[in-house]
Amino acid sequence: MSKVRERPNVLVIGARPRDHHALAAVDGYRFHFLDLDYSARFNRFNINLLAYLDEARRYIEAHEIAGLYYSFDLASLLAAVLCAEYGLPGPSLAATFAAYHKLYTRRLTGASPQPRACRLGDPLTDRPPYPFYIKAPCSAAGVLGFTIRSDADLVRAMRAVERELPAMNTPLFPFFRQYLDLDAFPLALEHVFLIEDYVTAKQMTLEGYVRHGDVQFTAATDTNTFPQSPLIDNFSLPSRIPEPTLARIRAQARRDIAKIGLDNSFFNVEYWYGDGAIKLIEINARAATTFYNLYRHVLGYDVYQAGIELCLGQQPEVSCRANGVGGQFNVLTTQEGSSSDLFDYDVQIPDFTDLFIPADTPIRQLSEYGVVIAQIELFGDTFAELEATANAYRRRLLKRDAFRTA
Repeated sequence: MSKVRERPNVLVIGARPRDHHALAAVDGYRFHFLDLDYSARFNRFNINLLAYLDEARRYIEAHEIAGLYYSFDLASLLAAVLCAEYGLPGPSLAATFAAYHKLYTRRLTGASPQPRACRLGDPLTDRPPYPFYIKAPCSAAGVLGFTIRSDADLVRAMRAVERELPAMNTPLFPFFRQYLDLDAFPLALEHVFLIEDYVTAKQMTLEGYVRHGDVQFTAATDTNTFPQSPLIDNFSLPSRIPEPTLARIRAQARRDIAKIGLDNSFFNVEYWYGDGAIKLIEINARAATTFYNLYRHVLGYDVYQAGIELCLGQQPEVSCRANGVGGQFNVLTTQEGSSSDLFDYDVQIPDFTDLFIPADTPIRQLSEYGVVIAQIELFGDTFAELEATANAYRRRLLKRDAFRTA
C-alpha cells in the first residue's frame, strides 16, 4: 500500500485578509495563520513585535512548521528572524532590513539620487533648492511622501512628518534594538526622514525571486499616473515597456538585489525610467501580492503558489503567458472628512474590488498621493476600454470629484 504524502505545515507570518482568501485556493499544504493587526497604509502600528515573535515561536514548536510565508514588508522582518532561529528557508534579516529601510537601500546599491537623512527636530539649514522630495525611510504606499516646491509646502509636510513619523517608527525600535546589527545600521533607531532630488519619470514594478543566488523574474507591471499629477491612476498588465528597456531594467535589478544581499526570497523592485536612465525607487523583500488577481487573470500566474514553494526551499514553478489586459484602478480622494461624505457605499461595484475604508470612517491625508478608498480590477481586450470603465465607476462612486486633483 502506498503511503499518503503528508502535507507540509506552512505558517503565515503577519497574516492579512488577502492571505487567508488567496491561500484557500492553494492545495497540498496545511496553512496556519498568525494574524497581525496593523495598517501601513494608514500609519496605524499599535503592535508589540516582540510579543508576536514569542507567540510565533510557540506555534512553530507545537506544529512542526516546515516553512514561513509572508506577503507584507513588516512580516518579512519577523520571518527573517524566525527562519534563522529555526533553520527554515528564507532571507537574512540584514538583507531584509536593507530593503525595508530606504536610506540603506540607496546607500548599499549606490542608487542615484542619494538621499540625505535628517533627524526629526534638527534645523533644515542646508536644504536643496526647490523642488525636492521628502519621505519616511520605512513607509509603505507613499505615506509621508511629499514634493516640496515652496516654503508653504515644507511647513505643511513637516507638520505631518513631525506628527506621524514617531507613530510609524516607535513600535519598530524594540525589535531593531534586540535583533538588528546596529553597527551596520546605526540610524535604525533614529527618527529620520529623507530628502532627495525630485524625479519626474515613468514608473514600473519588476517582480521575481532569488534562490541560492539565482535571480528569476516573473512579471513587470506598469505604474500609470494621472496626467501632470503624482496621483496613481492604475497599475496595468502586461507591461507596455519596450523589451530593450525591460532588459536593461532586469539587468539593473540583478545588480541591486545582489548588492543588498537578498537571497531565498521573492522581491518586487520599483524603478523610474526614461531618457535612457533607470533609477531605483525601492526594493521590497516580498512578492507584490496586491497584484494577485492581475497576475492570475492576465498571466495565468499564482504568486501565492510560487511563494509557498520558495518558502519550503523548492524551485517555484512559474509560467506567465499574457491573455488580454488588466488594470488595478485606484478610487482615491485628496480631501479629508468622513468616508461616507466622499464615497457612495450604495453603488454596486465589480466583483474584483478591494474596499480599504469602511463607511463613516474619518479620512486624513498622510502624503501627496491621496487616500485610496478602493481599488477596482478590470479585465478586457484593450487598455482604453478598461480606463473608460474605471472612470465611469469613479464618477458614480466619488461624491466629490477628487481623483484627478494633485
